[in-house]
Amino acid sequence: MKTITVLLITGFFHTISQAETISILELVPVEYKVGFADLWIGKNIDNKKVLLEGEEIQHYLFAHAPSSIMYKIPEGVTSFNAWGIKTEGDGNVVGSWIYSVVIDGNEVFRSKPLVTYENCVVPINVEIPFGAKIIQLKIDDMSNAFADHSIWAFPTFNR
Repeated sequence: MKTITVLLITGFFHTISQAETISILELVPVEYKVGFADLWIGKNIDNKKVLLEGEEIQHYLFAHAPSSIMYKIPEGVTSFNAWGIKTEGDGNVVGSWIYSVVIDGNEVFRSKPLVTYENCVVPINVEIPFGAKIIQLKIDDMSNAFADHSIWAFPTFNR
């Protein structure tokens, strides 16, 4: 009986240790296009603060709208999570853009305009279908790309 208990406990801890996240910031895009400047990690065009829930963060993608960033989906992941936010401290950056996530050519998430969300924060949570190959992170500038300093905060795959 003790052996069975130990095996069950070992199996339980093994299952917990299998839970893993993969930051998209550690991956190289297959392809990308941004509306202005370049795709940056942890910095933005005006060197403005990036805040999430009042805390300054450094783990983000800056991709001025309109933008499209494509990554290979790591094997075995089951979901993708991020926060759509904007840079702080510039009155011209109002949040007039939309976030979308496309998996293997199918749009699986589309936000409302950022400015319509409380504190301009969009939670992005999507399931990754088994066998999916490519994820595309898109920003729609809603036909006005002026000061669309869009941020993908903590973009993460989960196993």
